[in-house]
Amino acid sequence: AVQYFLPSGIGGVYGQFMAAASEGASGPNTYGTGAVGANPGRYIGGRIGWAGGPVDVAAAYAQQRFQSGAPDQKTWNIGASYDLGVVKLMGYIDRDTQDVLKESRGSFSVVVPIGQSEIHAGYSLSKLTGAAGGDRKIDQFALGYVYNLSKRTALYSNASRLNNKNG
Repeated sequence: AVQYFLPSGIGGVYGQFMAAASEGASGPNTYGTGAVGANPGRYIGGRIGWAGGPVDVAAAYAQQRFQSGAPDQKTWNIGASYDLGVVKLMGYIDRDTQDVLKESRGSFSVVVPIGQSEIHAGYSLSKLTGAAGGDRKIDQFALGYVYNLSKRTALYSNASRLNNKNG
């Protein structure tokens, strides 16, 4: 893979771009490309964002070809955070597609700093459409506690409730 990171110091803009070759894959990838041997296994993707003050927003896109000749998987997402000082709000939306399968995900969470500790709480939702047997949904509530021992070391505990619907 080859990856490029944008240099720092360009007004809060950050990003990276990556491409990976197929690593000698020999399977045909004609599905959706129209050409036999169209570099099956190839990956390309990128992310661009801006961080300034309490705001951080980023968006990304990626495309993965499969060596088996299965349809390409395409992913895009956007996420943001806003730090109010007493609480940090975060959220994202994500969409994956592969042929008729489409999965949409989203999450909203908060981090509350308390001295050396943090309380984390969040809600996530996922919906898969186009699958055999109908649509599937998953939602999850999570709660966590983190005690920071140093900049790189922490003790933590998490609990969550996951609900699978429709298989």
